[in-house]
Amino acid sequence: FISRNEFSDIVRLLLYDKNGTDDVNEAYIEELSSAMDLDRNGRIDVNEFLGKI
Repeated sequence: FISRNEFSDIVRLLLYDKNGTDDVNEAYIEELSSAMDLDRNGRIDVNEFLGKI
């Protein structure tokens, strides 16, 4: 599993612009993590993640 903070870090790394801009806002990341955290335990396990990608 990964925590919501770790998920946030990963999303920021994946969507980081090569020009150095970070256009991902915290509300978007929260929406994504909430959608993936199906059991609402604050962590995203591999089955939750794979079920959403």
